[in-house]
Amino acid sequence: MPEISQEQLDALTRGQNLLNKMWNDPKTGMAFKKKVKEFVPDAKIPELDIVDGATAPIFAELEEQKKANKTLADRLDNWETSQKNSKEESELQTQLDAIRKQYSFTPEGMQKVVDRMKEKNNPDADAAAAWVAAQERKARPVTPAFSKTDLNLYGASTIDESMKELHTNPERWAVNEMEIMLNEFAQQDAA
Repeated sequence: MPEISQEQLDALTRGQNLLNKMWNDPKTGMAFKKKVKEFVPDAKIPELDIVDGATAPIFAELEEQKKANKTLADRLDNWETSQKNSKEESELQTQLDAIRKQYSFTPEGMQKVVDRMKEKNNPDADAAAAWVAAQERKARPVTPAFSKTDLNLYGASTIDESMKELHTNPERWAVNEMEIMLNEFAQQDAA
């Protein structure tokens, strides 16, 4: 048998005592055994082999459940996102329809509103519509170009005594008007 010094024997004894303490420690013993199995895969460690044999099917099933849960979570996230997007699109369309009515925009005007919202990355359609409306050229008020503004058609805006009888007794008015015209013709012939 090879000879070793007392110092070497003491060092080996301390090392073995340390390994035994780590191996049998209730808190860290199992983690230590797993590390040993990691470095020496063919090591026979009954505690780990029994646990691995019993838990392997459970962990496999748990992995399948995790995958199924992940798939369901992804589907739920996609559904929630699509619902949120469709709700936001619906609200935006309602808001744009109200703005179209409020400002009496044409489709080209509404496109300008949407373009302004995209340009400024601002979802406030009211602000974009107000800006577009401010940029539009204002129409000048319509003014009469060739006649006076108070036509007084048929005496509708002021009372004209000569027309009053027309509204109350049209036949009498026609007879009186014919007499006046005949008298005027007679005076012109006499002159």
